[in-house]
Amino acid sequence: MADKVALVLGFALFLFLHHSAAQTVHVVGDSTGWRIPPTADFYAKWATGKTFTVGDSLVFNFTTDRDDVTRVPKASFDMCSDDNEIGDSIEIGPATMRLTTAGEHYFISSEDTHCQQGQKLAINVTAAPAAPITPTPPSTKAPPPTSGRAPVTHVVGDATGWRIPQGGNMFYVNWATGKEFVVGDSLLFNFPAGDDVVRVTKRSFDLCSDDDDIGEDIDVSPARFFLNAPGEYYFISSEDRHCQQGQKLAINVTAAASGPMPPPSNARPPPPKPAPVTHVVGDAVGWTVPQGGAAFYTNWAAGKTFVVGDSLVFNFRPEVHDVERVTKRSFDICSDDDEIGDSIDSSPATIVLTAPGEHYYISTENQDCELGQKLAINVVATRSNAPATSIATSPSSGPSAGGPASNPGGSGSPFSSANTVAAALSATLFGLVLNFF
Repeated sequence: MADKVALVLGFALFLFLHHSAAQTVHVVGDSTGWRIPPTADFYAKWATGKTFTVGDSLVFNFTTDRDDVTRVPKASFDMCSDDNEIGDSIEIGPATMRLTTAGEHYFISSEDTHCQQGQKLAINVTAAPAAPITPTPPSTKAPPPTSGRAPVTHVVGDATGWRIPQGGNMFYVNWATGKEFVVGDSLLFNFPAGDDVVRVTKRSFDLCSDDDDIGEDIDVSPARFFLNAPGEYYFISSEDRHCQQGQKLAINVTAAASGPMPPPSNARPPPPKPAPVTHVVGDAVGWTVPQGGAAFYTNWAAGKTFVVGDSLVFNFRPEVHDVERVTKRSFDICSDDDEIGDSIDSSPATIVLTAPGEHYYISTENQDCELGQKLAINVVATRSNAPATSIATSPSSGPSAGGPASNPGGSGSPFSSANTVAAALSATLFGLVLNFF
């Protein structure tokens, strides 16, 4: 018992100390996910060429109640046995596993003969991140900094990265809105294997074509583009129909400023702008029909500050729940008639808060909203001196929601996103303790 508690506390401490470090989320098997693969060496080939570093995460996407994932030692991996498992097997997908130690890691499915048919993964985790491989065609040469401010690296899509976005073309338009791109800055594109990024002309951007590419396409992530001249820049993914589904970015780069006015001799430099915060909705519980009805998400939001530029991450079971932003009127009556944008039915769903004011979210599936799966927050313009604020809403007048056992067709508690933030640490620790006892 004491050993288990020590392991949980140690892991939680690691999360706290490393939450702000650069991390990579590896989606095991990419679009194939975690299942019996088409060939026995499928997952070995998937891992080939990838760099796994302490602090990274593996995301196993599988069908709950039909599969699981278990970490085992090498001997058990070779025999496809879970007798000497390391930690408990995880039976709720998607499952996120944080790589907390260097060395060889082995994972299998313990269901039936899945492992014997190739559902097994072996990786080697390094202690320190290797230097990123960044191809540098002529358009990516770093110019000398001439701006009055230090060059800024803009991580495209923030935690979402560079991929087919939820919500179509507006996702990257909203991401770029309000940002200042200056000569000397750079764009960093994080994307999974099998994707790419290419700079193109406006004509090719509008047509989603790479015929008029500017420089070569880059298919090794992370890819860095230096903004070395003022003007309009256009980027697309040339893979399949990714661009047509919204994986495209247009920005305007301004020339270097002449330099800021020197401050008075007795003035202090302004404090750095606070970094955006990622709020994992419901923390370890995720986005589901909650215990206690609508009061659960009201209590979750109480005391938090939501600022333009922050993100909400909704973790839920696809095909069981979804998330949609609506007007206050639709929120109050649990209706999606006045939706704002499309509903999102793929998890995890990341929504960037792009405007101040009241924001309302519901699940449109079945009676989820009436049972309490609804969230209201107030977004402020800046974090400086902003009060911790949320919208206090009364619990729904409908029946109180039970957990998965009392809600047929409901979901279990999904695992939170790999980009765990310090605000969710206590809830994450609670969830980890439950896994051990």
